Amino acid sequence: MTPTTTPDGETLRQRLTERLRTTGRLTTPRWEAAFRVIPRERFVDRFTAAGSDGLTEHDLAADPERALEAIYSDSTLITAWDERGIATSSSTSPGLMALMLEQLDAEPGDRVLEIGTGTGYNAALLCSVLGERAVTSVDVDHDTVGKARSALRECGYAPRVVCGDGARGVPERMPYHRIIATCGVGRIPPEWARQLVPGGILLANLSFALVRLRRTPDGRLSGPFTDTAAFMSMRTGRETTGTTASEILAITGGEAESTHIDRGLPELAEGDVTFLRHLVLPGMHRVTVETERGSEWRAHDTTDGSWIRLVPGDGDTLTVEQSGPRELWPVLTELVETWCEHGKPPPNRYGLTVAPDGSHTVWLDTPQRPVLTLE
Repeated sequence: MTPTTTPDGETLRQRLTERLRTTGRLTTPRWEAAFRVIPRERFVDRFTAAGSDGLTEHDLAADPERALEAIYSDSTLITAWDERGIATSSSTSPGLMALMLEQLDAEPGDRVLEIGTGTGYNAALLCSVLGERAVTSVDVDHDTVGKARSALRECGYAPRVVCGDGARGVPERMPYHRIIATCGVGRIPPEWARQLVPGGILLANLSFALVRLRRTPDGRLSGPFTDTAAFMSMRTGRETTGTTASEILAITGGEAESTHIDRGLPELAEGDVTFLRHLVLPGMHRVTVETERGSEWRAHDTTDGSWIRLVPGDGDTLTVEQSGPRELWPVLTELVETWCEHGKPPPNRYGLTVAPDGSHTVWLDTPQRPVLTLE
């Protein structure tokens, strides 16, 4: 009988890296080499991961075999929660990390700013390729920054890790050739563009997609949406930006200020429309409630407190109930109509231009074909 052995971290790391290579997430030798040598387990010891049975807690010290299997799966590992049960920090899935590093296209000699230090694992990958002096990382949470610095030191790296508001960047270390945001943003902060060199690249997550922007000599940022992605929203302080389902239900359960009957918009459930909705209304959070009449759609916009409740009616009709300073139904209707008029394009046909004054314009296929202006 052949004895069985438990794979150690080194074996699992090589196995994961090979999988990322064969699936096309890793295509550049220098990034492949970084994934092969940086031990992810140094950066995550206690975490929560999604599995077939839902969310599962892991402790590297208590159960190393089980924890290592999760660490070297291509999974996002949640490392911190707030008192409301909203995740506040994580280690992004290695596949998405690899995809973003490839798209960042940083080379030795480039200076990189990372928005959202998290565990520090991504910063270590950057240090491995670019050298620690080229890497600056910022995170809003003091405890997160402290743990990341310690983990980086254990791996032999000492990049500049700053505790501060990521929306401000780190101006004292500018200019940068590349900026990578490992958190979600509703709009591109103007400070990021100012801290990039002309020709520099900014990679960020807006809505449910990555956008790769290049800085032009006149200070504009412009480029395409590339791949689907969803990160935790960037915070500017200790507060969290998420909203729980129970909070949305409570807010949208009150008496409406306006009510009318309208036709249904089945396209609202389309993922491509959801992408556009989050672009235009980045503060909107929604839930679906199953009732005897069908699915009731509720949404709350945290930016101004407006909310909407869509109650199924007869046939394809809806009772549209709204409250707050802005009626959301016309915004949603216009989005669906615009999407249909342009042939229902997927997110990777869109692009974004950010002007020096901070205005955002979404275009389709080419910057010469603007379709949306983001407020």
